[in-house]
Amino acid sequence: MARPDDRTRRTPGIPASTVIALLFAALFLPIDAYAYIDPSVGGYVFQVLAASAVFALVVIKLLWRRLINLVTAPFRRRQA
Repeated sequence: MARPDDRTRRTPGIPASTVIALLFAALFLPIDAYAYIDPSVGGYVFQVLAASAVFALVVIKLLWRRLINLVTAPFRRRQA
């Protein structure tokens, strides 16, 4: 059998899970931020969360029959 030359040989690399964990730690776990958050940001965050909840409820209401049919379809008996 022919041996692959050095250009086609694969070298072990860093696993993707390690890279993702390091990026997560670097971006979301700062040691000290020393940042100021304006008090109006709290109201804005509340509005975004409230709007998201209302949107989710409207989507569920509009798609309720399809959701029920999707869940109960495997348990229905076939009619002859």
